[in-house]
Amino acid sequence: MSRIRLLLFLLLFSGIGLFCGVFLFFTTNRWLDLSALEQGAAGHPSILLDDEGKEWGRFQLERKEPISLSSLSRLTIEAFLTSEDQEFFIHHGISLRGILRAIKTNLRQHRFAQGASTITQQLVRLLFVSKERTLWRKIREQVLSLLIEQQFSKEQILEAYLNNVYFGTGIYGIQAAAKRFWGIEAKDLSIAQSALLTGLLPSPERYSPITHEEIAKGRREVVLRSMLNRKTITKQQYDAALQEPLNIRHEPSSALAPHFREWLRRMLEEQFDRKTLYTGGLIIQTTLNRKAQEKADQVFKEHIKHLRSVEPKLDGALVCIDNATAGIKALVGGYDFMVSQYNKATQATRQMGSMFKPIIYTTALLNGSTMQDTEKDEPLVIGTWAPQNVSKDFIGTMTFAHAVTVSNNIIPVKLFFKLGAERISECAQKFHLPGPFPPYPSLALGCTECTPLQAAAYFAVYPNKGVYTEPHAIEWIKDEWGQKIWKYYAHSDTVIDWSTASQMLQVLRLVSARLRERMPEHWIRGDTAGKTGTTNDNRTCWFAGCTPTHTSVVYLGRDDNEPMEHRIFSAWHALPLWLDFNYFIENPKKTFYFDPQLSRIWVNRFSGAPSREGAADAIPLLTK
Repeated sequence: MSRIRLLLFLLLFSGIGLFCGVFLFFTTNRWLDLSALEQGAAGHPSILLDDEGKEWGRFQLERKEPISLSSLSRLTIEAFLTSEDQEFFIHHGISLRGILRAIKTNLRQHRFAQGASTITQQLVRLLFVSKERTLWRKIREQVLSLLIEQQFSKEQILEAYLNNVYFGTGIYGIQAAAKRFWGIEAKDLSIAQSALLTGLLPSPERYSPITHEEIAKGRREVVLRSMLNRKTITKQQYDAALQEPLNIRHEPSSALAPHFREWLRRMLEEQFDRKTLYTGGLIIQTTLNRKAQEKADQVFKEHIKHLRSVEPKLDGALVCIDNATAGIKALVGGYDFMVSQYNKATQATRQMGSMFKPIIYTTALLNGSTMQDTEKDEPLVIGTWAPQNVSKDFIGTMTFAHAVTVSNNIIPVKLFFKLGAERISECAQKFHLPGPFPPYPSLALGCTECTPLQAAAYFAVYPNKGVYTEPHAIEWIKDEWGQKIWKYYAHSDTVIDWSTASQMLQVLRLVSARLRERMPEHWIRGDTAGKTGTTNDNRTCWFAGCTPTHTSVVYLGRDDNEPMEHRIFSAWHALPLWLDFNYFIENPKKTFYFDPQLSRIWVNRFSGAPSREGAADAIPLLTK
């Protein structure tokens, strides 16, 4: 009985709301301009500017050629009606039966599982009302639907809908979709193609046949089954359509920074709306540096193509940010955007491995240790776990600085027990690493996850005097009249003092110096600091490095996060990619700037005893 009462209450509430909406509308609006139904204004594209104020991309519609309803096949029209509005030619803009059916379904499943919008309502949403989810917007949508039904024929409404409906990635209208996906006219769409287009409408990006073929195929089957149940098609037509290959055209993407551009699109559509983005003539000042992005695209493709000869499913990401501002200068989210829109730079949370170790030593510094302190590298057994070094050897006592340089695994685990999981987790959180940080010794070896972009922001703290700045991609946005309507304000905070940042940065320079010895002919000009990172199960391979002006991170792995079949190493695979990229980007500053309160000393890398420049096993450190 309670469910019936709730159903009656919702119906009564909807009726009262609709009556009030009609009354308010007619008392405040004498007439309604419906010209958008007859001619959809293309508007002005939104322009993306690089950090020099030059255009590098734009968001514009692909809706070029409206098509008449009479030119479409009956089965194409039936596919859309079957999926979107089976009572289209019966209702007057609002389907009370559809509302009742949706309420029952949603009550039964205890979630919003089904909508009740008619094609007329969808058209109103496309052309006349915003995307905000408010009661007033819904009432206005219903009122406009009733008005449109009074002034336009069903055929006109359906034709306008098919010429304006969104199919993803800037594609509006059935004609543009048919040309983009198959290179054909909409009038030549097959049953299977029509069903696929209809199936992706609830979520055009998620069901896109360009990037998610299997999901799109599943959605196509749902529509075809509905058409069969309604006897719109025969069993023979149904079987034939199911067997028809998708044959989606995968055009090579020549656009600059496609993953970056798609990431921007998602953010901008959320902040504004799709219509404003594609037709509002916005001017969007981004942080992207064209020279850096072009070099990132080039070297990433070259290296991944080569590595795929031994690891076919390998992919990854490359991201570069400005040390001081955290503006994103280059971002590569994967090898081929047309094959996968999955942005590894911003979406792939992967285990950090040894790239996390600087957090352990930073925590030690903050709690009174120095980088010339020593600890013994020796066999260690913790219950059933016995951590090993990559070399499988133990070389005895060494300084913390040398332990970082050779990426020793025993000493950070010992420090974990001395410092405690809570202190280490607190330090990691200060660097805005997302966690979680399990309170187990394996945390010392990087058993926590982050994205490549988060890794870059964390690593940039060291060359940026201990200040964390949140990465950003947009500086400001102007409307089509040149009025600034949005501006970025930096989100920064000091996470460690400059002295601690400088001491760690000096040790990370020693890591780079050691790696430079392996490949001196490939090293870049100027100062560098870095850290490798690899997981034991060969799932993830990292190199994070910084110059005095930029911090860049390279990630290598598989989209499914499964172990790679062949060994991919940070020093031999991720690092060369990092070097090739950084070799060509502008870097006017040549040396890091350290806290002037610190003194430069030389110590023995094993014993920590005072030494001198040029002596055997001597390394330079900074100390208070």
